[in-house]
Amino acid sequence: MSEMQAIKALRTGDASPFLASDPANSSIRLGDPRAIREAVEEMMRKGWVRTTEGFEECKRKTWEKNEVVMMRILRDL
Repeated sequence: MSEMQAIKALRTGDASPFLASDPANSSIRLGDPRAIREAVEEMMRKGWVRTTEGFEECKRKTWEKNEVVMMRILRDL
């Protein structure tokens, strides 16, 4: 889910357009895989507001995951 899709879902309270979409035209909607659907549902439940500490923790986790991916990509070059 892109940032803009997440913002739209959180602002409108409706993630169904994202979950129902099939951007690859593969007959598999983005909401079909259980893990994706559950992650989006959790995002919607938790909502938009985070404390400063919660936001910083989220960013830290994202940076850590990005670093792992970056190292994996660099090793495969």
